[in-house]
Amino acid sequence: MLDDGREYYAVFSEAKKHGLWWLDKQFQHCFIVRKDYGRIWTVIEDSYNHLQVHPFLVEEYPNLSDLVGEQAIILPVKREIKDRFRGTLCLFNCVEVAKAVLGIRKTFIFTPKQLYRYLHEQNT
Repeated sequence: MLDDGREYYAVFSEAKKHGLWWLDKQFQHCFIVRKDYGRIWTVIEDSYNHLQVHPFLVEEYPNLSDLVGEQAIILPVKREIKDRFRGTLCLFNCVEVAKAVLGIRKTFIFTPKQLYRYLHEQNT
């Protein structure tokens, strides 16, 4: 596993878009926040029609919950980057973006709640 010296967090929350009523309210959306060398939070997420990558200064948001909201579920995670091709056939959604950033090659993780369960199990 490659370590790049940065901290990674998976964040799970309620979606701001309609149509996801069938998912658990706290697990309708997910994204990754990376803490770059203690200075910058980088938010990496799918926004339904494009990929977003936004930097925020840690000094402006000292706690991650200040940045993502008090209601969000924040899970510290480790990346699973290996020296092999990650190629998988998938739908481009928030879960796949999070899996790609973290290097997860589990084909049958589709929903944010499934991703949360997998990450919770791997990081405990």
